[in-house]
Amino acid sequence: MDRVLVHDVSHWQGNLATYWQMFKDNGCKAVIIKATEGLAYYNIFKEHAEQAKAAGFKVGSYHYWRQQIKNLEGTFVNCDPIRQADNYFNWVQKCGVEMDLPPALDIEQGNNPFLTATVIEKCLRHIELKFGRVPLVYSSPNVLMNILGNPAWGKYPLWLAHYTTEDKVTVPKAWKTWTLWQFSDKITYDKKNSAGTIISRKPIDHNWFNGGEAEFNNFLRASNPALQPAAEDPAETPAPPPAGEELPAAAPIADIENPTQIDLINLNIEALKQRLTRVEQWIESYNK
Repeated sequence: MDRVLVHDVSHWQGNLATYWQMFKDNGCKAVIIKATEGLAYYNIFKEHAEQAKAAGFKVGSYHYWRQQIKNLEGTFVNCDPIRQADNYFNWVQKCGVEMDLPPALDIEQGNNPFLTATVIEKCLRHIELKFGRVPLVYSSPNVLMNILGNPAWGKYPLWLAHYTTEDKVTVPKAWKTWTLWQFSDKITYDKKNSAGTIISRKPIDHNWFNGGEAEFNNFLRASNPALQPAAEDPAETPAPPPAGEELPAAAPIADIENPTQIDLINLNIEALKQRLTRVEQWIESYNK
């Protein structure tokens, strides 16, 4: 089956200006970029997003869920889920780069000593409200099944991190399949000098989209309300002529081939005009 290669990157990769062409040469079609974490944001997101767009990639973003952060006094404080969603949306909007992929929430056990599905779901719902798009859920089978207890989040497309062979991928019961599968975080891109010596090596997360390019483009369109055709206003049904009145003989429906709603409306207008004329004539004769 055809698959679309998608990379995800973050501030950890640093400057990627000389790597975009390497991504393309490897067949990558889209890049998902870390934008925010907890109540913080990353300046490099704007740079990465602009460069990826200019290089011709479809671009997406993600927010890393943080249950707690440490303040200046060294005390851990909880990160409100609504504020996290607002922080994510506001930073992506401020950077001004149009996102092709839906937003995504990255849920990992690292930096999160205890996770609760109820609180995370508040964040997911608010992300959907702010972006106007159903977000992806990024996580591993262990977190979703054993820590969060199989939350009923099947409405959110699954971005599954499971480093195994495809036949051994475990999909939590809320989903029938994965939309994106992160199959490796160890594959590297090596930059070499003219002598062939590796001078820079960057590990890049590799993901498959569950379908070919046509299915991928359909997913992007379906996930973005802005790309949906505008609903047409239902045509008004013209009111029938009053009892005892007939359509004017000068323009009977039989004389119009395949009458449209506009034709029928115009005919009713003509009939109304004739009725008004007759009323005016009756008033004039009465006054005499």
